[in-house]
Amino acid sequence: MRGYVAQLTPAGLHRFLPEHTVSTGLLQELVREWSARSAVVVWVVLGDSDAEAIWEMLAAGQAYGAGVLLRDRAVELLPVRSGAPELWPFAPAAGCSTAGLLGGDYLA
Repeated sequence: MRGYVAQLTPAGLHRFLPEHTVSTGLLQELVREWSARSAVVVWVVLGDSDAEAIWEMLAAGQAYGAGVLLRDRAVELLPVRSGAPELWPFAPAAGCSTAGLLGGDYLA
């Protein structure tokens, strides 16, 4: 299992980045850049096979399906920054833990 940072809008998953591939400083910049009035930036923990399935959906241009899959397969899912929570069609699935491992570093 690995942590990922993702940007979602009502249209689906638009950005999906393994958290270990970027420094904390760059991650802070990305979160600020990705935050928009109609977007939600989340931190999510996924199994490797689930992440691969999401990458495949994104490569096939299926942003909405990738967002649904991310929501449904997440072991943990936490909003990092939300521009419009009322537009969030990808609320955590039942049984998904939203307590967690997210530190304040992402919000600075």
